[in-house]
Formats: sequence, structure tokens, C-alpha cells
Amino acid sequence: MKHPLCPVCTHCGLCESGARSIKITGSTEPDAFQPEPPRSGYGLAIDVGTTTVHAVCCDLKNGAVVSQAGVLNEQTRYAADVIARMQYASQPGGAEALQQAVKQSICTAAAACLAAAACLVPETPEEIVITGNTVMLHLLFGYDTAPLMQAPFCPQTLFGAELPFACTAEQENGAPPAGRAYVPPCVSAFVGADTVCAVLAAQQSIPDTDFVLLDIGTNCEIACYDNSAQQLYCTAAAAGPAFEGGGISCGMPALPGAIADVRCADGAITISTIGGENARGICGSGLLSAAAEFLNAGLISPEGTITKRNSAYAAYLRRSSTGELALLLAMNGAQPVLITQSDIRNLQYAAAAVAAGTQTLLCSAHKSDWLGTVAVCGGFGANIQAADAQRVGLIPPHTAHIARSFGNAAARGALLLLLKPSLRQTAAQLAQNACALQLADNAFFQESFIRHMRFPDQ
Repeated sequence: MKHPLCPVCTHCGLCESGARSIKITGSTEPDAFQPEPPRSGYGLAIDVGTTTVHAVCCDLKNGAVVSQAGVLNEQTRYAADVIARMQYASQPGGAEALQQAVKQSICTAAAACLAAAACLVPETPEEIVITGNTVMLHLLFGYDTAPLMQAPFCPQTLFGAELPFACTAEQENGAPPAGRAYVPPCVSAFVGADTVCAVLAAQQSIPDTDFVLLDIGTNCEIACYDNSAQQLYCTAAAAGPAFEGGGISCGMPALPGAIADVRCADGAITISTIGGENARGICGSGLLSAAAEFLNAGLISPEGTITKRNSAYAAYLRRSSTGELALLLAMNGAQPVLITQSDIRNLQYAAAAVAAGTQTLLCSAHKSDWLGTVAVCGGFGANIQAADAQRVGLIPPHTAHIARSFGNAAARGALLLLLKPSLRQTAAQLAQNACALQLADNAFFQESFIRHMRFPDQ
């Protein structure tokens, strides 16, 4: 049962058990979230994502997370990705509409957090940390995004400071959350504070280790941290909305009823849905697992073409309403839930963008053979199987065994910055010294992208 205060289920734990104490996983250090210094009151760490806004409420005295909630970013009503939102912001009244939409989303998520912990938490949080990508933060705080749309892509600010913050004009007088918020630093126009927070969280969880970090979503941020050189390399790849269920014929967000896992065996296709409910559509992790299984079963070729070679699965072959060849996953009442040829192509584009971006970044960092850890994070990355990701080429070859899911690492990094203000200087140094790579005019990336459009051989 979905928690009544949580418009979008992000598996925070409230839905299943009503628990108010949520464990933040992924740390190998038992005192990773011990406040320094301990202080009275409660704080909010907020991750403003392109698709969802996630809020975490914690006790500033002992670091305990008392509640968390996720909601849809209301900006999605106007545009799906950051490029389209910047274009919308350039229209009369567009920037103001997007600003109010994201503020309302933050307020809804924060209110859900505070209400879920009402018996413990006062009405107004003592401290707030807000992270997000550079575009989201520009829209939230009212900065012009026009310079981010054309070379030389110069942000008006890279943040890394405390800023006045209130959800709406009516809340300027103190209704939560209001006052000031610390906003971590961004690296560049398309590598934001969320990436810095995610890298910081990974550093705390896997200290003294090289790692590649993939924050997979509509705009995929990729980071490579060379521990010996203490150097961060990062970039962003426009993967598109396929990983979040967008642009897919039967796609949907990761909500109850979304097919999240697909398996093929002995001529049968079986599915698992979020919440165990009847299938309504398919989310990004379901699309990924389906593609991996279909490759293994010979239902799609390495070129991404749906084939009829495996006659054992002939009963699952269909034609979509537009006449495309498709594979049947389930029935939603009288409506089939299909994966079409176009859906496979969209996944190929998304996976190729991430793979080519990763390869380009590793080349820039002079890392031909990766021997560290692959940290996969973000809402999509938290729910995928590493073997599936490797099978479709999303993560580098032979890295499934060193891949770790870090969940919402950006939110966890924001929580660290809330509880340990001394880490804000570490975040500033990470951002300031980072080597940011632009992919738009990178010839190596373009060549790599074409190569990665083909799924890897078994």
C-alpha cells in the first residue's frame, strides 16, 4: 500500500512498513553519518532530480534518518529533460513557471517528510541542504539558463554557498521549509552538485579506492575518480528518457504495477512488477532486463533487431498498433504490454551514450583497464542487475563483479554535507579541481557511440 503522503513511490520504506527509521545503505563505515558536531534540531537533505525530488529528514544530534519521501518533479508537466526545460524557460513566463513548479515539488516532499515524522520533528527544520544538477539549481534559484544552452556554456554561478530559500511567496514568512539552504558546488554547466555529492558519498563508502560512478537517468553524469592522483574526471551524456520509462511504447515510471524485471527460460517469458501488482507498463529497469534476456534467448540480434529465430518463443511475437514487430510481456486488461522494435532502438541509443561517455572519460583519465569499483547510482541504477547492465553494454565489459549499487548517492552525499559541515570544503575542492569533459564535439565519443550502438556479443 502506497503511503498517502508519497505521490511517487521511491521505495523509502514508508509504503511497506510505515517505519519512521530508514537505513541509508552503502556505507562501510559505521560512523559515516555521525554528526560533526552533534547539534539540536532536525535537518532536511533534498535532491532535486530531473524527474523526481527526494527529501530526507534526519536528527542533527545523532544522524538518524527519521523519514524520507519522493515526489514527481512538477517541471515534467512542461518538458521531460533539461534541454527542453531550458528552451521552455526562454519563453515569456517560462522560467517563473518552472521555478514555482520545482519549489512546489520540494515543498511537497519536505512536507511529506515532516508529516511522516510528526511525533518527532518540529514544524520547521533547522538546516537544509539542496543538491541537483546545474540546470535544476539555476531554475530553482532563478538564474538565467540561456548561457547554458550555447558555447561556451557558462553558468551564472557554480553555487557552493548558502542561499535564501522558501517554497512559495506565501511561505516567505517562515512556513517550512524556509530560511536559508546550503547548495553544494557544481563543476560545470552539465556536471552539477548532484554529481559532486554522489562522488563524496562514494569516497566515504569506499575510501582509498579508484572508482567509476554512473548516475544513470535522463541526463547521465559519469565520474572517474583516480585515488592515487586524487583527481576527479567527469562528464555528462544525454541518455534520453528511456531509463526512466520515457519514450517507450508501454513505458511508465517505477511505480506499482511497472514491470521491473523480465526473465526468459524454456520458451516462457516471466515478469515481476513493483509491488506485485498487475502489470500496467514497463519501467527502465524492466526494459534493461528484458533486452538482456532477449539477447540471451536469441529474440533480438546484437544489432538490436527483433528476430524470429527462436521458435520456442513464437507465441510472444506480436505487432504493435503501428505495425511494428514486438514482444508481448503481459496483458493490462485488454491492452497488451509490449516491447517494440522502437523501444529496443531507444534503449540502444541510451546505453550507447552512457557506454561511449564512460569509455571517453576513462581514456581521458588514462585508464585503459578498469580495476576499481563501478558505482551505479540514481533511481534507475538502484534497481538494475549488474549482469543485465553488462549484457547490453551499459557498464564496461567484465565489470559486473565489481559493480555496486549506491542507490540515491546524490541524496546520501547531501545528507553527509548536512551532518558534517566540514565536508563542504572537501566538496569545494572536488568541484574546483575536477577535470570536466564536454562530449558534444568530441570525435572519440562520436566514434565510440557508433561502436556501442551494437549490443555486445555473449
